[in-house]
Amino acid sequence: MLASTLLRLLGAATLAKVSFKAVSWLSFWLLPELPLTKYRRSPQPWAMITGASAGIGLGFAEALAARNFNIVLLGHKQDELEEAKIGIVGKFPRIGVRIFVLDAISASPAEIQSTLESLSHLNMTILVNNVGGLSVPPSKYYRRVNDTTAEEMDRVISLNARFMAHLTRLAIPILARNGPSLILNVGSASMLGMPGVATYSACKSFVMAFTKAVGREMRADGIQVDVLALVLGEVYTQANAGKLPPGTPTAKDFAEAAVSHMGRAVSWGRLCFHPWMWHALQDAMVDFLPESVRNYVLASVFHQKRKEQTGLKSE
Repeated sequence: MLASTLLRLLGAATLAKVSFKAVSWLSFWLLPELPLTKYRRSPQPWAMITGASAGIGLGFAEALAARNFNIVLLGHKQDELEEAKIGIVGKFPRIGVRIFVLDAISASPAEIQSTLESLSHLNMTILVNNVGGLSVPPSKYYRRVNDTTAEEMDRVISLNARFMAHLTRLAIPILARNGPSLILNVGSASMLGMPGVATYSACKSFVMAFTKAVGREMRADGIQVDVLALVLGEVYTQANAGKLPPGTPTAKDFAEAAVSHMGRAVSWGRLCFHPWMWHALQDAMVDFLPESVRNYVLASVFHQKRKEQTGLKSE
């Protein structure tokens, strides 16, 4: 009798937990957007986006401009930044836009500091660490780690981890002074250990751990800087335009989804979130798989990607 009662209670508790998680999971995407009011105060605030001349970065810039944030575009090509600025000003004529040229791969901490000092007078309340990628031609994207050069490996580490870490470290005093503020770091589902992009995958694991650690530091010391990471899945971009699964968003749609959901992520106390529901479903399905099956699936993806983007045959 007692055992039967305990089993019923355990079943009820399990069902309640699963139901709560399901409702919470769905409501994150279905509830109305929470405005970014806490970061948008007078004088009109500024948001800085790295890797902002095209793709997801430009999408972030436009989404934030639509929400009345002035925009700082940071990238490594002057002409592309100028073109992006013209596009934003054309769509949002009341929004101020400034551009700064800085190469995330080669920039020294002193150069990053100098750039931040030149805009320290602005009421910057949002930093989007978007810049990242593989830093090689598409024909070299998916390779074993032993087939990459030392220079290629260093470039990937600088582009995806080193620059982001230094910029965050140096921007925190400015953001804290202007707080409440937000740091949004762009992570990736490849952090699970994606074959073919081992160094990039490891860097995205670093981004996630770094985000959580810094976010907890800010909370522990009562500093009004929210730190949040998003998990990026497949997105249509200039660099990723091959055969992609159904439900893959465009760069613009993904950035809009991220901006529209990050207010809720912060209000719910999260340190990371999936902006795109289909990406969350994909990751949940991969996590559910036994390790042996997961390894097989990821190896198959590696082989398929290598066929598509390098023209190599599966070994």
